[in-house]
Amino acid sequence: MIVCIVARRIWTHGLGGLEEHSRNAAMELVRQGHTVHVLTTAHPDGRAEETAYGASLHYLRATPPGDYSRAWWRESRRWADAHFARLGIEAVLSMSAAAGGLVGLPGPPIFTVIVGWGWNQLRSFWHDSPGWRRLVDVPRSALWLAAVLQRSRALLRASARVLAVSAEIERQLRGYRVCRLPNFIETAQFAEDPTARQRDIADKVGVTERAVSGIIADLEASGYVRRERVGRRNRYRVMRRGRLRHPIEAHRSVGQLLDAVMMTS
Repeated sequence: MIVCIVARRIWTHGLGGLEEHSRNAAMELVRQGHTVHVLTTAHPDGRAEETAYGASLHYLRATPPGDYSRAWWRESRRWADAHFARLGIEAVLSMSAAAGGLVGLPGPPIFTVIVGWGWNQLRSFWHDSPGWRRLVDVPRSALWLAAVLQRSRALLRASARVLAVSAEIERQLRGYRVCRLPNFIETAQFAEDPTARQRDIADKVGVTERAVSGIIADLEASGYVRRERVGRRNRYRVMRRGRLRHPIEAHRSVGQLLDAVMMTS
C-alpha cells in the first residue's frame, strides 16, 4: 500500500510527542513493506524533499515551519490535488488535524490519529510557556486552539476512521467513527516507578507482557537502559546521556527526547 502521512510537525522540526508519533508511524509502515510519503510544513533549513527511514519527506516551503496556518491548509490541499494520483496514494494518515485542508477533496480515505483533544490541550501550552510568558502565550494558544478544533471536527466527520490513542480520548470522540489504536502509547500513563513489573506495564499500556519484554530487550541492547539486579527482581535505569542513533537526531540525547515527549502529554 502507498500511504501519505500528513503532519504539521515531524522529527526534523524538533523533539516532541507528535514528532515521535510521526516518526514511529513512518518507520513501522516502511518496515511492513508499505511505500510511505510524509507531507509536512516547511523545513527550517528550506529544503524541499529528502528521504529518512525509507520514507519520502515532502516539505511545503510556502508554509510556516511546524505550525497550522491558512497557508498550510491551502498548500497541503494543493499538493494533494497535484500529486496524490501521480504517486498512487491509497490512504492518508493524518496526525491530529493536519489533513484538515484535504476535507472534501476527492481521493483516498483519511485515517486520523488523535493524541489529544479539546480544551485539555491547553495544559500542554501552560507547561511549555515559562513564567510570565504564560500570560501572553496561553490566551493566544486558546484562540489558536478554537480555530483548529473547528477544522478538526470537519476532519473527524470526513475520516474513514478516527484512531484514538487512549481510552479517555476514545470516550470523548464516541460520536465519530472512532476506535482505539493499541500500538500507540499515551505517555501520560507513565510515572517514575522503578519497582513496576513488566506485567504492570503491559496491563497499563494495553499490550502483552511478551511485547514489553521485547521492547526492554531492544532498549537494553541499544544502550538506552541498563539492567540492575536488586534482590530477586530486575531494576532498569534509563541512560539519559545516550545519543539518538539516526544522523538527523544524533545531536540530541535520550534525556532530551524523554523530557520533550512527557511535556506534550
